[in-house]
Order: sequence, then C-alpha cells, then structure tokens
Amino acid sequence: MTTSTRIPDGSHPIKIIVGLLVVIIIASGTSFYLWHNDQANIKKNAEIAAEKKKASASTLNNTIPLANYVRSDAAGKARSAKAQSNAETARSVAEMVNASSGYYPRTRSDFESGKLPSGIIPSVANPTYENGLTTFRWEYIGPSTAPTGGRITYWDFTTNTISTNVFYVGAANSSSKFVTPES
Repeated sequence: MTTSTRIPDGSHPIKIIVGLLVVIIIASGTSFYLWHNDQANIKKNAEIAAEKKKASASTLNNTIPLANYVRSDAAGKARSAKAQSNAETARSVAEMVNASSGYYPRTRSDFESGKLPSGIIPSVANPTYENGLTTFRWEYIGPSTAPTGGRITYWDFTTNTISTNVFYVGAANSSSKFVTPES
C-alpha cells in the first residue's frame, strides 16, 4: 500500500518503527511516500513466535511438577494394582523355585528359570516410576548358596514411592537381615 502526501522541500529521510508496523518516510523533493511492509512483518513475527514456542516446548518436560506423577485416580490405582500383581507373581515363582530346588532364588536367572513371565523383571535396585510397572526388587536371607527366604518390593503409583506393602517368602520377615544379590 502506498500513500503520497506533500511535504516541504529540504526534508531528510526518516524511519519510524512502531510495534508490528514498520513505516518508512522518505522525503524526496516535494513528495512524501509511506510504505508499509505488512508481508515482511507478518513473516518475521511468525518466525519469532515459532522460536518462542519451540523454546517453551523444550523446557516443558523439565518443569512438570512431581505432583503430576502422584496419582490417586483410577489410572494410578490401576498401575499400582498391576505392579502389585507382578510382585505377587514373583512371590509365587520364588515359592516354586524353593519347592523344586530346596532354596529361594539367589539371582535373576533363578527367577527366570523358575518360569517368571518375560514381562516381569527382577532387579537388585529399587524400582522407579519409569520401570515400576514391570520391575520388582528381590533381596534374600540366609547363605548365598541356599537362601532360606526373601522379600519383594515394588513401586506404588498412587504415592509415587516404593510400596509399603512388602511380600516376604520363606523364613523372611521385617526384622530379617537381607542380602542384595550380585546380579
């Protein structure tokens, strides 16, 4: 869009920037030209907005409050129920290993050979929010060659911590001295 207006001779070029609108005033002889460059401004503002959106999206994942992970709703309860069910399955497998070999599992491979389903994973570390649906922690009591019991802990998605509900097998109880397997 071009608008022309007369101004006195001898004026100097002036450039005025106003928000999203760039206005250029050029005095040329007795003519005055006003250019308004909408297309360039629209493109530049779209680029700036895209950069701001990209920058805010990259930090979004790092700023989610922990409260968003603590779930007392149906989904959190369902995930906790699944983790507990997997821990109960592991307890049954530990009892089967003891029944067939005369001792409780010593290592992860003892669980696997005891027919632990492939989606359930024994670990020497505590489960976390990321792996708690399928992972449980195993610790045993007694000699490493023939454990006499053990405990299974799992993740509680409603409290976002290790469950206070612990499964003991064999001679193990809350006052037992537990050993973490090497693998």
